[in-house]
Amino acid sequence: MLPYVSKATDPALDSTTLPEINYDEVYQFDLTSQVKFWKLPQEEVFELFRDGRTASRFLERMVPRLFADFKYVDEKGYDWLRRTIEKVEGKCVTKNGCKFAPSAMVGSGRKIIPEEVKEHIEENDLDYILMDIVEFPLVRMRFVKGSDLIATHPNCDISKAKKWRTKYFNV
Repeated sequence: MLPYVSKATDPALDSTTLPEINYDEVYQFDLTSQVKFWKLPQEEVFELFRDGRTASRFLERMVPRLFADFKYVDEKGYDWLRRTIEKVEGKCVTKNGCKFAPSAMVGSGRKIIPEEVKEHIEENDLDYILMDIVEFPLVRMRFVKGSDLIATHPNCDISKAKKWRTKYFNV
């Protein structure tokens, strides 16, 4: 059974009571009763949240409420500051895998340049939060060193192969 950060949704928590991160741990959250939108059937809302373009905007805002020492900043190339000096970028893992290049390189008509991604990771000593939304409303998060990610996936693409979800999220 994966660890749950069960009190993380309690608005009374402050940063002194939130858990520290552990790079070897998978954090799992069941949002079944948390996500609704007006008159849309719940399964349609869940389907929308299985798209990283939708889910990422919400999950980016949740991380500081889930883990200690995170501040949402939405800067070019990273989403959070941790302990005011560590830069952290979030990327969603979907049924199609995950491209962890900066957003300016990902999408229609854009090109990922692995050397520039590696340079960006090294210059910023960048870490990542991989956020598995394949089975949304079940969300899994894993903290990964950017240097480890680029070493394992030099093309900046975590394929949709099941072995990678198993490696990162124990599924």
